[in-house]
Formats: sequence, structure tokens, C-alpha cells
Amino acid sequence: MVTAVVDGTAALAGEDGRAVRQVIDAFVAAFTRGDVERIRPLFTPDAVVYPSNDRDRVGWSDIAAYWAPPFASMRIALQVELDDLTVSGDLAVAEMLTSAEITPKGGGDTARRRYRDMVVLRRDGGVWRIHRNLSQSFPETTGA
Repeated sequence: MVTAVVDGTAALAGEDGRAVRQVIDAFVAAFTRGDVERIRPLFTPDAVVYPSNDRDRVGWSDIAAYWAPPFASMRIALQVELDDLTVSGDLAVAEMLTSAEITPKGGGDTARRRYRDMVVLRRDGGVWRIHRNLSQSFPETTGA
């Protein structure tokens, strides 16, 4: 399931807001499919992912290596609620609540996790891409 809910933030009304939202939606869809190759062009070459309770992942190769094992062994369905979006020049900041349902591909219980995400996007050559992604898990996670 891929869901995206927006609170009606004014920044979404403009062309940049819609373009940023398209990147977030494309990321959610590709991540839910476990499709690293569709995720790659959504990130800047020097992107950094700051996972909850893990070391920083710097650059696309490091990010892809981090996500490859879970994509191989689990189905991860994301739902994103965009709480706020600020666009200023060639930078945008999206604040989101992300819910994940994580199911082992070999069978087993589904775990549910919630994260607070802050995503910085940068416009390069007229194209918005994810530049930084900070994710913090909520303590009230459930499941296996």
C-alpha cells in the first residue's frame, strides 16, 4: 500500500511544492516495491541518509548497500503523512510521519514501525532530488 496524505500546506500549492511532492511520492512507491534502481535517480549523488540508531550512509553506493539486504528479505510497505513543506530557492524541507509495515518474504509476523522523517531536497539543473534524509524511530513500535 502506498499512501500519501498532505495537510494542505501552502507550499504545496506552487509548482515547486508539487514537484517536491512528486519526488516524495515516487520515493514511497519505489521503496515499497524494494526497487533500488528507481530510488537512485531521486537522490543527489552526494546524498546522506541518517538512519535511526545506525551510522550515517553517505553517497548513493553506501545508501544502496544499506537498503539492499532488507529489500531482499522483507516487504516494506510505507505510508507517509506530510506534515509540513517549506520551499526556499533551490532547497526544500519536508517534515513527515512515516509508517512502515515490514513482513518477511519467507513468511512470519508483520512488524509495524513509525518514524519521524525530515527530508531536505535540493534542486539541481531544475530537478528536485533528495539530498538529506533524517529518520528517527518512535518508541511505540509493535510487532516482531
